[in-house]
Amino acid sequence: MFKYSEDSYKLFHDINEAFEECTELACSMKIRHRGDHRRLIGFENGLICLCKDYDYIEGCQFILWNPSIRKVVNLPKHYMRDSYSFRMDVPMLSYRFAVGFGFDPRTNDYMVVRIAFPCTLLSRMCYEDEDILDEFRNYKILVEVYSLSTGSWRIVSNNACLPPSTYLTTSTDLISGPKPRTCLNGCLHFKAEYGVVAARAVYCGSVLAFDLRDQVFREMIPNNMIRLRSPMDEVDTCICRGSLALLHYYINEDPARPRERYCCIWVTKEYGVVDSWVKQFAIEIHHLNVRGFTKNCHPILRIERPHCWDWELSSYDPQNQKATKLGIHGAFLEDIICVDAYRENLVLL
Repeated sequence: MFKYSEDSYKLFHDINEAFEECTELACSMKIRHRGDHRRLIGFENGLICLCKDYDYIEGCQFILWNPSIRKVVNLPKHYMRDSYSFRMDVPMLSYRFAVGFGFDPRTNDYMVVRIAFPCTLLSRMCYEDEDILDEFRNYKILVEVYSLSTGSWRIVSNNACLPPSTYLTTSTDLISGPKPRTCLNGCLHFKAEYGVVAARAVYCGSVLAFDLRDQVFREMIPNNMIRLRSPMDEVDTCICRGSLALLHYYINEDPARPRERYCCIWVTKEYGVVDSWVKQFAIEIHHLNVRGFTKNCHPILRIERPHCWDWELSSYDPQNQKATKLGIHGAFLEDIICVDAYRENLVLL
């Protein structure tokens, strides 16, 4: 488990679900301007990718960092800028960016992926007009990929298009902080939505896998498996014992209970087979965010304490439906927790 804030990077080791701090990583990166901040993009096999958001017009500086050999490499400037491009013909349309860092074992290469995709600042429920949705679909996504083996960026060809009526999305859980994209089997996984307009708009959660070798998108779940009934409903992904896990966040609609946001967990039996998903259990704890799983496949929950402006970590046992505090705390918008395997290596030597 990896915890980081502006100037602190700490590793925690899972010892029978009693997480203990095993080391603090020293990073020699320097902030370019006062007020800049670093954001974790992801980490694979001991190689960490961060970015410094120093200029929202020209873009951010990506960095690869190997703590094992204490080496930092600044990536060359990417092509796509981060400035939003609003269009007046589609209400509040702009381009947003989804970023991921992953490793492809088939090519033995590490890659950073940036995707520029159209999105709207309005709620998805406002789009019940087929004409507006058709116009929205006509806007193309742009994909650029940095390869460590070549040391350069390239714009992906038009082969990297999305399936019909499918859209990449941004997270609604802003307070929990950015969660790195899940990388598994040489693919980065991005959350998305599938929209259909009939008598009324119907939206379903989706997951798109971007193949780092073939550089194409593939759908990972059936279109109608996850129904999104509220603007706060969304999906995300994690890895559970080497399998892809789907996290479905939803608002409880039972009138006899409070309208709270819970999470249902699915796991795929066979990677890449869209009909192999199996529903595991639901976690009915408010203000939660699943950050990963323990070695025993127990979810690690980041539970917010809104009135205290902080959060604490707990492991959840689905058998007895109880959460056990791990003694790890953090502050809103400052301390971020990511859960994944960390292995030392000599990459970047």
